[in-house]
Amino acid sequence: MEKRLRGKLARTQVLRPWDFFQVLRRHPSIETYNDLIVWAQSQQKHGVPQYLEFMTRQGGKMSGLFKAWKQLMAKPVSQKSQREERLRYWQASRQAPCSCTTPGRLRSGLDALMVREKDGERFGYFVKRLIRIGTAAKNCNILLCGASNAGKTALTRPLMAMFSHRCWMRPNKGDTFPLESLQDKLISCWQDWRQNSCPVAWDTLLLLLEGEAVVAACKGSASVVISEPPPFLITCQERVVPLDANGRPNVAEKDAFHNRFALRWHLKCSIPPSMKDSQMKMCYRCVRCYSDWVDEKHAAYAEKAPDIEAETAALESAICQEDSRVPALQEEEEEEVLSGATTQPLLAAQSADPRSSQLQPSGAAVRPQPVQLDESNPAEELKGDGSEPFQDRRVRPRLEPAVASSPAPAEEFPGPEEGNQPSQPLVPSHVEMLPAPRTPEPWTPPYPPPRTPPVVSRAVKGSGWVEVSPLHARRDLQ
Repeated sequence: MEKRLRGKLARTQVLRPWDFFQVLRRHPSIETYNDLIVWAQSQQKHGVPQYLEFMTRQGGKMSGLFKAWKQLMAKPVSQKSQREERLRYWQASRQAPCSCTTPGRLRSGLDALMVREKDGERFGYFVKRLIRIGTAAKNCNILLCGASNAGKTALTRPLMAMFSHRCWMRPNKGDTFPLESLQDKLISCWQDWRQNSCPVAWDTLLLLLEGEAVVAACKGSASVVISEPPPFLITCQERVVPLDANGRPNVAEKDAFHNRFALRWHLKCSIPPSMKDSQMKMCYRCVRCYSDWVDEKHAAYAEKAPDIEAETAALESAICQEDSRVPALQEEEEEEVLSGATTQPLLAAQSADPRSSQLQPSGAAVRPQPVQLDESNPAEELKGDGSEPFQDRRVRPRLEPAVASSPAPAEEFPGPEEGNQPSQPLVPSHVEMLPAPRTPEPWTPPYPPPRTPPVVSRAVKGSGWVEVSPLHARRDLQ
């Protein structure tokens, strides 16, 4: 494929944005903008510099184009699809090699951290529960607060390395579009979060923690709806206590915030200098040790708490069943729409001309051709070709306002069963036929054509009353 692209680019020497979009469609491994830069550099090394030159000419607009292309290729988001993606990343981490400075160093460090204050089995279970069900339950998030150097980063940094660009990092203070980067994310890891400097509004944050849909403003484009926000894992320095306008603790907001977390840990003490490992920070990116440690703790806690495990399994089955019902309903709606779209025009065409069923097959729509009239001689328009009287249907027949007469008879449309009509053979659907001639109707003298303005006079009937009437009636041209 690269040889074909190389030959094509050598011939044309013109690269369009559509060519880059086709590259992204053919290479699903290009997931980030940095991956695209690496791919373009590799193409330049192989003798195809057009891609990197195009990116250089686009400049700062290239990242926006890449984001728009990824949105065009994005699939519909659902709880089941997000769950499958998270489990796929988790299984990939189980197969990755250990990247610790010494084999198993991160696992031993996490065991030593959990011995000090907390139960590692409980933490491991709720981390895996967060991966399994996401935001299907209201209380699925994890909150870690405590003193500095208490080990909070060791519990969250491996998750950020595992999900990489699919992890939503904490937005910075002063960000104009903090929710723009939330699209297509699988998990949220906020480190050192502070309520007073968070650019996300408090009520919006509560909706995100509960898994409800929010509207995200995007730079340079319309706002988007985040229908399935990812689950959260937040670390902070102290307990979260919202304040009201007078500076007093707001108990209702505090309860609403805490009820959205399945696990709230407060690490009170820092790690003593004698117990610190200077090389532990280099092991935070070892996803293999972290996933093995979490799976081990998850299995141990599931045996101790079978009721919680049964609830989690029920939520998993509900996610799969709900997502399997939605496509079936969508297919039924599409079938109804398609059936209505195919039958309604046919019915309208058949009702417009009752003889159309004799001229066209049942599956072909009737397309009558307009009759071209000669505007130069209105008398010939009214006479027609001499075989039958022709009525000018451009102007609706009206009665003279000054002459009182009986109402005009209603129009009659004879059906196909009325009269003896000669049988006509069927014609192919691609041949356009004129509508069959209708029975002549009683001719009523219409007004003059619109191009000839009538001469009017005004007869005053008292104060404030004006009547407009024509001076003459149109002549009978027959």
